[in-house]
Amino acid sequence: MMSLCASFAIVKVGMIGLDTRSYTMKNLMFAATALLTAFGVSAEEWQFFSAKAAPAAATGEAGSDGSVDIRLPSNYAVGWWIRKFPCERGKAMRFRAEAETVLTSGECAGNDVSFCVNWLAPRSRYEFQTDYLNPVENFCGGKTTYRFDETICVPSNCTEVTIQPVMRWRAGRTVFKNFSVETVAIPPPRIARVAITNPRRGRKFISIESRLQQVEAALTNLFANVAHPDIVLACSEVFAESLAPCTVAEPADSGPTFQLLSRYAARYNCWMAGGLREVTKDGLTYNSAVLVDRKGRFVGTYRKTHLTYGEILDGTMPGDSYPVFETDFGKVGFLICWDNFFPEAIRQLHLNGAELVLYPIAATSQDRIDKVFATRSYDTGLPIAVAIRQGPRPSRIIGHDTSTLAEVTEENGFCYADIDLSHRDRVKWLSVNGMGAAYQLYRAERRPSTYTK
Repeated sequence: MMSLCASFAIVKVGMIGLDTRSYTMKNLMFAATALLTAFGVSAEEWQFFSAKAAPAAATGEAGSDGSVDIRLPSNYAVGWWIRKFPCERGKAMRFRAEAETVLTSGECAGNDVSFCVNWLAPRSRYEFQTDYLNPVENFCGGKTTYRFDETICVPSNCTEVTIQPVMRWRAGRTVFKNFSVETVAIPPPRIARVAITNPRRGRKFISIESRLQQVEAALTNLFANVAHPDIVLACSEVFAESLAPCTVAEPADSGPTFQLLSRYAARYNCWMAGGLREVTKDGLTYNSAVLVDRKGRFVGTYRKTHLTYGEILDGTMPGDSYPVFETDFGKVGFLICWDNFFPEAIRQLHLNGAELVLYPIAATSQDRIDKVFATRSYDTGLPIAVAIRQGPRPSRIIGHDTSTLAEVTEENGFCYADIDLSHRDRVKWLSVNGMGAAYQLYRAERRPSTYTK
């Protein structure tokens, strides 16, 4: 072990005042290793590997400052480092690192630089579980920088974990530095109570105000029966009904729909969401969804990006982005109706960090409700709440694992479900030699550079 590691260990022991008299030798060994772990140091040193079948060999060098680098001479090389640590059952581990990449091409490295955590079970030939750490990425001046910081629960039957910085298929150099691996308490689950109302579905358009009376009747029923929802999707696509003339629209942040959502949000201390036909100050019309916080304040708007042919001919304008809104329980994104036919839309929300997707819909087939929304969830690991205007189709809440958590078909009815947004549903042999979560793997193993060719 390097002298730098030893000096770090001495400092840490002195800080916590370890009483060795109450420890067995086995406990002392584990405690000492845990102390080293907190400073990114372990009894096992870094090992470097280059992909054997690749025509070009990667090289790596460990720096005296604790950093490690990977150098790829061409786009036909893969290199990675591995370092092993003990882990404690019933705990979690926090992994932190930074990286800087400069490619020969001057391009952004994207997810061709990654950081894996592999959990190992005793006497197993394979990794029990693999997690990619989700980075905060920035590209500036020809350099891609990454910051990794994630806490993961130790799998119940695992006793060791390896950290694995990886660079693949892009000529250039990556330096990984400022490693920290720390044993911590398991974070509490982030439970969100997600609810949907099912207002009476009219056969013809009356007015925005009349439609909102129907919505309010459904909300009254919901709040009389559901305690402390975190977020309510109050209605399906376009409060004023899809049959409304295209000229019937309102401001997203001050119109009657917002006023209704704001009033209920403040009264019941919950986030409120719903669809509306939006008109902007410069006269543009959008098919939109709006989010209101627990204080009744306007948070933001999603504008439908995929328009139906009828909307196009009406003069409705398309949105051009997939915003994700930070709430006090997690990150929420919207899609609207026709968006569900395009898998790129929910993938973009996934890439933007969404943990829950709200889906106001006017109409679709039962087949799509049963199959397509479950597929969208499977492909992203995201729970989805679908509110649909068309009877007798069910409004439905779908879990991380594609299961139906709750649904409602009754007019003025409601449904709700408690969802742990920190949960990651895992599948065996997804890509790795063990259990992997779609939420992480399907993002980290994408090849975006090939999709636009």
